[in-house]
Amino acid sequence: MPSPALALALLLLAASIAASQAETKCLDSVASPSAAPAPPTSNTTNSSAFQANVLTLLNALPRAAAPTGFASLSLGTGRDRAFVRGLCRGDTTPSECLASLQAGVLDSRGKCASNRSVASWYDKCYITYADTNATNNYNYEVRSIDVLSDIPTSFDRSSHDQEFYSLLDRLVARAASAGGTGEAKFATGEAVYAPNGTMYGLAECMRDLSGEECNQCLQLLLTPMPSCCNGYQGGTAQNFNCRLRVQAYAYYDLALDAPPPAAAPPGPISSL
Repeated sequence: MPSPALALALLLLAASIAASQAETKCLDSVASPSAAPAPPTSNTTNSSAFQANVLTLLNALPRAAAPTGFASLSLGTGRDRAFVRGLCRGDTTPSECLASLQAGVLDSRGKCASNRSVASWYDKCYITYADTNATNNYNYEVRSIDVLSDIPTSFDRSSHDQEFYSLLDRLVARAASAGGTGEAKFATGEAVYAPNGTMYGLAECMRDLSGEECNQCLQLLLTPMPSCCNGYQGGTAQNFNCRLRVQAYAYYDLALDAPPPAAAPPGPISSL
């Protein structure tokens, strides 16, 4: 059995490999309209103080988020104030979450240095930062949409498409109803299509969204999903606040899809 140090090193290696397939969207080269007024000491569009605050928060993010899978941190004042969030996929363990975020933070350094809002997506986590905490809205979500396709493949479109859309609808409904603001909003599921295919889907929202905000975010991703997945082994649509993914292979803990154990039958009634 590997030592804890070796186990963490292996997790970091796996996470760093996943980070090499990362996607990053750089937004807003000028201050957000909802950012706080600039203090007298801040006279640049993207001050070094803001970037320093971002880097400090990114360094603190992995250990802040690992125990629960999510953290939202802020530092600074006025337009130098930075807001950083980190979310680990709902099936990750705390050690996997820590390693994934550490690799993500390393990967994100040096990217988008002149931008005020950034989203970076990885296999098992994603990271965002901005100069405002008012990012749970259509404006940020529509501008940050990112669509990825897997390798091309062929299948029976009539059967596949029917199950594809049905699976997405179920996942969106379950994730959005999974909890209120601050609670996990994560759902997985499978669907079988003719003649012998299975697809595996996932929906997830940042935990600082309400259930209704999560639903609106995921609904926005339903439109680009066919372009990523029709004719491919699968794909992902994601934005600043949520993610949808469907693949022709399993990529999450399938125990999440297992039905709940059946209730034990009632015991015999004893006579008095």
